[in-house]
Amino acid sequence: MSIINGYSHPIVKLYDPRNPEEPSYVLELPITNSAGLVESYQLRKISHELIGLNAAEPVITTRQKILGYTITFTLNYNEYITGDGLYNTVKTIFDASKAGWRLVLMPRADAPWREFDVILANETLELGLNKGGIKAKAHRLPVLVFKTNNLEPDLKWFPPGT
Repeated sequence: MSIINGYSHPIVKLYDPRNPEEPSYVLELPITNSAGLVESYQLRKISHELIGLNAAEPVITTRQKILGYTITFTLNYNEYITGDGLYNTVKTIFDASKAGWRLVLMPRADAPWREFDVILANETLELGLNKGGIKAKAHRLPVLVFKTNNLEPDLKWFPPGT
């Protein structure tokens, strides 16, 4: 197998601040749609330029130190998600986030060693109905966005087949 970091569905654990040791809810989200679960890595770094003041031949050298990474997880349910999936997972996540609960994302259930403390990073949430009116089988448009709330010291990639 040549896949890193797993291929299964995401899991979100919700921790009530009154009982921070054990998750109050463990939500298994559906597998994402064709746009997938996308991980975006922002390098957090310090960069600066050293400028030599030799008038004949100025030299500019750039130095940087990578401090770690901020990871954004985008879960695309923009084509299809059931009403039960919306109500029992997405709404629960939004309610817990609003109430100040701790959110822990396991992006792929088959890679349980990859867990991240996250915040809900959505600016908006869109919701539509698939074609069919009263006979529609699902909703469309929701996209969930999570962002690590701590600086990650490494990418947390694991070799294929781990």
